[in-house]
Parts: sequence; structure tokens; C-alpha cells
Amino acid sequence: MSEPRPTYSVPIIITIPGLPPASQSPNSRAHWAQRHRERREFMDLVGWTLLSAGMKDLLIRRATVGLEYVVAAERRRDPDNWATRGGKPILDALVNMGILLDDDSKHVTLTPPLFTVDPSRAPLTIVRISGR
Repeated sequence: MSEPRPTYSVPIIITIPGLPPASQSPNSRAHWAQRHRERREFMDLVGWTLLSAGMKDLLIRRATVGLEYVVAAERRRDPDNWATRGGKPILDALVNMGILLDDDSKHVTLTPPLFTVDPSRAPLTIVRISGR
């Protein structure tokens, strides 16, 4: 029997190159196959980013997750759409990688997304995880 993985209590910051695909927005009219393919590709990107940062043996049982999108231009953005567009595939990837125990409301609190306009760094998705 394997030993239980240690829990992690220090805040984690993950920087993902790029933004979640627009096809993941609840307002997207993309074909289901395109939505599925782009979601899988983004989840793979999140997973590889976690592995390259050495975050494969963590387990957070109760987490608060915050998303920050670094974008190139100032314009009107709907936080609810962006929470769904990025939050769902990111949380699913964190569960698939074994970092979050589950992504239900008992185990995860998702804070409203933040937007930072910085053309020199954009596009980036920054994930902040705190918990125990």
C-alpha cells in the first residue's frame, strides 16, 4: 500500500502561457468537437505546466482558487463568462493531476477572476491556490 501524499498549505501560483480558448465561453457557438478538442488541449497545457513546476505529488483537500487573466488591451470583459471559460478546464486539470481532491463546492471556492492589462506579458493565465 502506498503512503498518503502530503498536503500542501503554502499558496501556490501557477503561470500558464496563454488564455483559455474562447470556445470554452458559455456564449461560444463553436462546434462540440472543436470545444472538446480545445478544452483537452488547454487541460494538457495546464497539466504540463504543473509537471514542469514539480507539482505532481501535492494534495490540497480544501482550496480557494483565484484566476487572473493578463490581457493586452483594456476592454469590457464579463467576469462570469471568464470564470466558466477558464475555471472549469483549469479545475478539471488540477483534479486530474491529483492536486485538488475534488472540484465541488465542498472542496473548492472559486473567487471572481481578475483582469490585468499588460501588453508586455500578455497573454497569461495566473492561478493562485491556497488551502490545506
